[in-house]
Amino acid sequence: MQVRRVEIEAYRSIRKLSLPVERLNVFVGENGVGKTNLYRALELIQAAALGTLARELAAEGGMQNALWSGARKEKAPARIGLGVQLAAGGAHYDYRTGAGLVQQYQVEAGMSVPTGAAFPLEPQIKEERLTFFASKRPEVLLDRKGPHATARDEAGVRHDLETQLLATETALGSVSEPGRFPDLYAVRSAILDWRFYHGFRTDRSSPLRSPCLATTTRSWAPLRETPAR
Repeated sequence: MQVRRVEIEAYRSIRKLSLPVERLNVFVGENGVGKTNLYRALELIQAAALGTLARELAAEGGMQNALWSGARKEKAPARIGLGVQLAAGGAHYDYRTGAGLVQQYQVEAGMSVPTGAAFPLEPQIKEERLTFFASKRPEVLLDRKGPHATARDEAGVRHDLETQLLATETALGSVSEPGRFPDLYAVRSAILDWRFYHGFRTDRSSPLRSPCLATTTRSWAPLRETPAR
């Protein structure tokens, strides 16, 4: 599975954004145009798969600091929406029409109710959904509203998740049974496989100029580059 599109709504300076992505994506721009908010939103999508979305939003100062700063419609719920669309690796995918789409994961985080949180601005997971599109009609594989969630197993049988979810944990991050819920596990693994690099040094002592680059998860081929003048 490969992530082909990310969707962000009502997060900081991002009102609503649907962005096609490839295996390698580079964001460039002047200071103050919103690169960091976009970058951070991608990290939050990964945090949803990891199960730490509410914790990451709380670290930003709670929902008040993380919500889109513009005006909202009257009585509209104050929520941050995040999502990804996935297609099979190497398969054709048309981001304009959605052809080739296999899975779509969406999660919404909102404000707490007065008696349901440790502090008033604590982020809480309101809704989650994972939809499968490769059959004749879309099938909802994961559906969560509030603390209650259901998921379809490998045979397509719907199950109530055994325990009620905490308001601060995602269902996708809580379900880690590849044998029982292979689709959920595949989507979770695809999102967790992302790697983020926020800026690179380019001076003569930069690791980019060393003969071999390495990370804790994989090795990179030697990098040949024209010496700086």
